[in-house]
Amino acid sequence: MAISHLSYRLYRDARRDGWLPTGGSILEFGEANWYNDVDAAVLLGDIDQFITSPEKKVQLQDRFHTIDPASASWLFDIAHLFYDIIFEPSQRKAIDLNGTPEALQLDLNDPVELGETFDICINNGTAEHVFDIANFFRTMHKATRPGGLMFHEAPMTGWLDHGFYNFQPTFFFDLAAANAYQIIGIFVCDLKNVGIAPLTDRKVAHRMARDNQLPDNANLFVAFRKSSVESVFRTPQQAVYDGRLDEEEVGDWSTLR
Repeated sequence: MAISHLSYRLYRDARRDGWLPTGGSILEFGEANWYNDVDAAVLLGDIDQFITSPEKKVQLQDRFHTIDPASASWLFDIAHLFYDIIFEPSQRKAIDLNGTPEALQLDLNDPVELGETFDICINNGTAEHVFDIANFFRTMHKATRPGGLMFHEAPMTGWLDHGFYNFQPTFFFDLAAANAYQIIGIFVCDLKNVGIAPLTDRKVAHRMARDNQLPDNANLFVAFRKSSVESVFRTPQQAVYDGRLDEEEVGDWSTLR
């Protein structure tokens, strides 16, 4: 999945608000390109706002001006520049069978042993294309260092035949509960009508469904922090079946079908 105007806004706001760490290592699950629904020139303003080193400012500005729109890789080049502005990473790697030549050509249906962990792991709308979905999230868990961040973009409604799966909010709430992830934020993103709605808990999603406020074509954007104590990945049990839902939530589970 590419960096759209909504994911651009969410990452940029996180950097502006001071909770997005910089200087760490990044692993992309799916190498992002630029969706091109935001004028790439906004990155020049971001360089001025976020980059404090004068030498680095000039370097990044020069990179922007040398990106060639006629190149087959130009949308990847812009996305790489975006990461270098917003995250200022010490290194960036990507796993993608269809990315640039620099991406690691690995099938995420199979066990992946990278021999290192990363400060930030990003699922760029890749999980829904991997049939062994449990292996995908297990691999991402193992690749994230204790205390590191995990970002997910995933289709929720619509996206007919886009991938093997669409994701429900319970998937991410229960994934976090099983693995002691801190939920920094879960958002419903409406690409068509340009809207972002935070899901502070699953009741918010239920209310949106009851009030017909869920977009017909929506993504979930999720930010987790992994526990500072390393642990093996635990497969979630759905909350409705292990008694973690209250009476209202159980009622919603029964009626929102």
